[in-house]
Amino acid sequence: MRLLLTILFIFPLTSHACLELDQKSIALQWTGYKTAAKLGVSGTFEEVTYKGKTKAKDLAELLVGAQLDMNITTPKSGDASRDSNLKNSFFKLIGKNATAKVTKFERGLARVDVKLGSKTVEVALSPDLSADKLVMTGTLDMYDFAIDKAYKSISTVCRALHEGKTWNDVAVKVTANVTPCKAQ
Repeated sequence: MRLLLTILFIFPLTSHACLELDQKSIALQWTGYKTAAKLGVSGTFEEVTYKGKTKAKDLAELLVGAQLDMNITTPKSGDASRDSNLKNSFFKLIGKNATAKVTKFERGLARVDVKLGSKTVEVALSPDLSADKLVMTGTLDMYDFAIDKAYKSISTVCRALHEGKTWNDVAVKVTANVTPCKAQ
């Protein structure tokens, strides 16, 4: 079954002679969870920079080596009070920057080295390529990054709002417009 899914996934990724990524369309979204009901709270960072290819023969070539640099002291969730809590009681305790670099593409997954704080962890992101959009999704486990002080801080500051429960898993989604290259 896994082989079949891999074949079905790889075929559309290699059916174009060339893929082009719109660098300005790249967006990163994170979703943290609170309460026993696991209610999601989503946001982005105001400062995210892409380094990598914008044109390649296939998705693997386009992704491997690509990197996102994030200023994690610029959270944007649509709620100023929440953003302040995230910035001052969580991200500032971790550091200013985080990076995510695709190191390899295998078995239909992008293997991404995510550096958060002083620790780098390999995370698998599942890419989905449609006619004009690339969506990559995965999950980070805050415990993997040894950021206990920051995790405890945000849990304490938001204890009432989170009804005593702050989850350690964070869903991530990266999107970008990707189209077949224009004929030359």
